[in-house]
Amino acid sequence: MIQTFLLLIPVFTALYGILIHLLFAPKSRTFLTAVMFLFVMTLYLFTGSTYSSPMASMRTQVQMFLLTQLVAPSLIPLFMVYASKLRGKHEHTWAGLMFWVLVPAALFTSAVVQHHMIGEEQIELFLKDYFTRGIEAVGSYAGGPLHYFYTWNIVAFNYVMLVEVLILLVYLIRIHIAEGFRLRHIWSFLFQGGRVSPLELTCQTVVPLLLIFSLRIFVRKSYVDSHLWLTFILAFLVTALVFLFSYYALFGAVRLISLSDMRAAFRYNIHGDKELAQSIEEEVEDAGASSQAASPSLAAQLFSPEKIFPEDDSLRARFQHLMVDEQLFLQPSLTLTEVSERLHSNKTYVSKMVNNTYNIGLPELLNTLRVDYAEQYILTHRSARQDEIAKACGFLSASSFNNIFKRVTGMTPKVWEASFRESV
Repeated sequence: MIQTFLLLIPVFTALYGILIHLLFAPKSRTFLTAVMFLFVMTLYLFTGSTYSSPMASMRTQVQMFLLTQLVAPSLIPLFMVYASKLRGKHEHTWAGLMFWVLVPAALFTSAVVQHHMIGEEQIELFLKDYFTRGIEAVGSYAGGPLHYFYTWNIVAFNYVMLVEVLILLVYLIRIHIAEGFRLRHIWSFLFQGGRVSPLELTCQTVVPLLLIFSLRIFVRKSYVDSHLWLTFILAFLVTALVFLFSYYALFGAVRLISLSDMRAAFRYNIHGDKELAQSIEEEVEDAGASSQAASPSLAAQLFSPEKIFPEDDSLRARFQHLMVDEQLFLQPSLTLTEVSERLHSNKTYVSKMVNNTYNIGLPELLNTLRVDYAEQYILTHRSARQDEIAKACGFLSASSFNNIFKRVTGMTPKVWEASFRESV
């Protein structure tokens, strides 16, 4: 009974994730793929929990075994489609997607056909024997229809899952290299108020989740079922990872995000929609359109399209994309080395491009952009403390934020806010 309850906790967690998306993130660009992935994950968790439950009859276990042939091979391709959505790219052709659909469909169809041809009772006896004795039981059925059932529905299925896992690992390595993911980004996100992309958070969550799913397929069922402590550990890990994926997926429309942004999103009822990336800008326009018309933002001045860029336009365009679109400047302690890695260039060339294009050094440019963002943040988070504003805007501390803000604008944040209120 306890084992059955433990196995069902991840199932309800995945269902809760679907419900939260339906309520709070229906307009997000990643909504459909996230819900599809969560739905298939729910089915897989349900089949796995029923299949492994000591209370389930042998007939039920056979039915869940057959359904797994359809559900399990669909998880990895669905995640790859979701990851490409987060990246804003169309990396999968219709032909490729059809291949991913046909593989689980073929496995499931074959399993159902053989199930009816051989007979449910014989398959139940065979699987019971196989679950108990493992590969040793297969020799007793050599040359018979049950041996072919084993070859196609267990051996072939395991090979398909192994190939999918390898494809996933190659795909994730490509993403990590292309996006410049680093473990220190996660450390900064968790403990230093840094910003990371939802894709980076999702990869750190889904990779161990899918690996657990894959290992569960290859490990003997009898071994897992006979060890309650292993069931407890797996249930706890899967529940935590499913919850984290569901939470991070709510912010799929945002390029970069911090923990404070996530809390603010729920506080202001934004919940992962595109408004999270646009609300600050829109509210500032509504609150002080006349003031901004007379004095454009610092970021707008620095990245004005009318400026003449004598250096390599490709590097400049990629740099501007990192700063304006991905808001990389909100990452605390951002260094020239990290920016160069993201641009796949060297430090000397990047530094020269910044100086020649914007007439200031990279540290000064980053602080200018942070101050510009802080001005907008202050206007839309009126109850936020100074240390909260500092973390949300990429500063290391409240004192550093106060000093840099005053150096760039000539006023402290409080004086600037008061003067802005008076002018509106």
